[in-house]
Amino acid sequence: MSLTFDDVTRWVPQGDVFTTTLPEGWMQGRGAFGGILAAAALREMRALVAPERTPRSVTTLFLGPVGPEPAVMTVRILREGRSVSFTEAEITQAGTVRVRVQAALGADRPSKLAVETAPTVVPSMKDAVFFPHIPGVTPQFVENVEMRWVEGSFPFTARPGGAVVAAFLRFTKPASRGYERLIALSDFMPAPVLQQLESPAPASTISWTTHFVEPDTVPEGEWVYFRYETLAAAHGYCTAVGRMVDMQGRLLAWQEQLHAVFG
Repeated sequence: MSLTFDDVTRWVPQGDVFTTTLPEGWMQGRGAFGGILAAAALREMRALVAPERTPRSVTTLFLGPVGPEPAVMTVRILREGRSVSFTEAEITQAGTVRVRVQAALGADRPSKLAVETAPTVVPSMKDAVFFPHIPGVTPQFVENVEMRWVEGSFPFTARPGGAVVAAFLRFTKPASRGYERLIALSDFMPAPVLQQLESPAPASTISWTTHFVEPDTVPEGEWVYFRYETLAAAHGYCTAVGRMVDMQGRLLAWQEQLHAVFG
């Protein structure tokens, strides 16, 4: 049985660094599921700053896969202003940088400006389709995730023009509330354009930015709804944006990813 999300995102402090050996059950292809790497980095970056400075934006660059071997993470503060702190984390393996994460964490400030986001109409789960973990076909980390598909097709089902997917998401074993849980949930869904392909093909994230709108108030074990839309795809790359809302339609976070797709 795989370790839980909370287990794999709490690395071991050793002096000025944090270390771990990631389990096979959280892999996708040659490397670990990116959501747990970003979440682990965010957890340690948050610990560097005052608790009222909450994550506003987190950008992750995947320079290479982080495999199931010992990995090391370093974290530091790049700059602190009156309201905002800028932090950085690097994950290395075998002496090379594999992942770099940068975050802007800011305290609330008085402001006369406000734009209310209209609630999203969350579809019914009645007709949602279960996305199964199929050993040897789907990534290993999928066994730790529950997905109920409500829009678009599964990857590699040859759907012409398919550019949008949407699903209800949660961890198989409930994870603790927090920004770490939200950032990992936002990385569950595959690139929407993969549904256009007839057979499995390699795909990987190059860069990924998540913007937090609200804190994680979703009860443990509850679903979130995530809709993922392709903005552009050509020349082996695609850009997609996604919005995550709670079951009442309140926007929690939105994200954009640049994918490399070899198909």
